[in-house]
Amino acid sequence: MLPLSFLLGWAALWASARLLLGLSLPAASRRLASTSIEIELDWWRATVRVHSADGGLAGRLAARHRSALRKWFAVGAAAGLLAAACSVALLVGELRTLLRGLLPVPAGAAAAGAAERGPRLQLALPGVTLPLSHAAPLWLALATSLAVHEAGHALAATAEGVQVSAAGFSLVLMLPAAFVQLDSSDLAALGRHSMLRVATAGAWHNAALGLACWPAAQLLARLWWGPLRPLLAQLHLLLSYTLSLSAALALLNMAPVHFLDGQQALEALLLRPLKPQELPEQAEAQHGGSDSSVDGDSMAPASNSSKARAVRWILHAGTGLYAAVLMLHVLRMQ
Repeated sequence: MLPLSFLLGWAALWASARLLLGLSLPAASRRLASTSIEIELDWWRATVRVHSADGGLAGRLAARHRSALRKWFAVGAAAGLLAAACSVALLVGELRTLLRGLLPVPAGAAAAGAAERGPRLQLALPGVTLPLSHAAPLWLALATSLAVHEAGHALAATAEGVQVSAAGFSLVLMLPAAFVQLDSSDLAALGRHSMLRVATAGAWHNAALGLACWPAAQLLARLWWGPLRPLLAQLHLLLSYTLSLSAALALLNMAPVHFLDGQQALEALLLRPLKPQELPEQAEAQHGGSDSSVDGDSMAPASNSSKARAVRWILHAGTGLYAAVLMLHVLRMQ
């Protein structure tokens, strides 16, 4: 069964690579002028990074369907902000549940309240919290969920005119990771709504992936045909883990925590200007290089300082909450 799982996983990774940068194996030799592949090997990490001058398939899709994509990701921005609020509520509830579980409970009340006090989250550790035989489907589900997540960021960025300079996959201590590298100057020029669409696009695509996996998993659960039963069981397991991991990425990644997408969304919501900013070279060309100043502009940094402090404290609190829940889950395994 493992070879079948790995074949399915590599097929998903190859399809995701095509989505991110439009790499087609038969056509790769014709794109060497605009595409380069970089491989980095270390004792703890292996990375394949693809650089594309034209943005690949994501850039071509954005050029043809920019308006539709921006509407799609505008819905995703609203869903992402809702997910951020829900993630905080989930983490607070999880913290209360875990702390309550550390207290001694009378014997009579233990059975009555066991279902209510059960944690809603679980650490996915094959051989510890999950059967060791689930390691391969879980690995492939994580790789697929991360690739779809980053593809969402790439599509949203190109729809906003941001250049995708590179994308790729990594193995970090044998764990899969996917990434896209966006042009920093293009990102800096985005306004509030555009940056929100880019920041929430990954979680939005994970939500869409989870919704697509749910009916497929329900269907496979009812199809147990004789010789195909092992194949269907593996597919059902893969879809089930993809569903749960996509839901976790769609929800928890939007929490206001340092280094997560929730940080980017929070900063875009509170610190970004409403309208897109001019790039320095554009402003210099428009004003003829003059060093003109406006009194209202000089007051902008002071007015934003209080918002910046609020954002920092929110991120510190969210990170502390996230770390506390994670630590209590680790202690609960002992």
